[in-house]
Amino acid sequence: MTGSSDLEMKALYPLGFKKLALSSQYILHGKQAWLKLTFWSTTMKLSKLALATAICTFGMAAQAAELDSDSATVSMNVGLYASLTGLDDFALTTSDADGSAGATYSGSDDFNLESNGQVHVSMTGGNLSNGSDSVATSYGLDNSTTEFDTASDSVHNASHNVSASAVLGAISAQKAGSYSGAITITVSSI
Repeated sequence: MTGSSDLEMKALYPLGFKKLALSSQYILHGKQAWLKLTFWSTTMKLSKLALATAICTFGMAAQAAELDSDSATVSMNVGLYASLTGLDDFALTTSDADGSAGATYSGSDDFNLESNGQVHVSMTGGNLSNGSDSVATSYGLDNSTTEFDTASDSVHNASHNVSASAVLGAISAQKAGSYSGAITITVSSI
């Protein structure tokens, strides 16, 4: 049985491909069979490949003609958003004699306010109480009133302070024990 197969791509020769041929002879049960193997080795330089690619791309681009076009405006609206972080429980302490008449207790905590626009910040809180007994308590934001506005037409990311103070009445005006109250800081749009 004799046969040969030779796949040659002569069109690739000008681009730098080189043909390597390998022929082998086999003897099978007294009959000869020729096997011709043809291998291609690419030795094309990258510059030639890049040149061929550029020529093809330029040729295709030159053939494309713009038939029509249109444009549109893409838009979005970002809503006002704010976040309070870092506000923790805090205790009021005194430098006066603990429990004495007229003793002033004070304390504070810092929190962070972050917003993407101007906001209004307000705080509410009641007197500290222990059952039916209570102690008059005052509050402030940033050592001032209980509300403020951030700068107009601007984002905001800053630390702020909340403070509280309570003043005892006469010794028998409030019983000894643990007093507590809740405060609420609210951020709202203007």
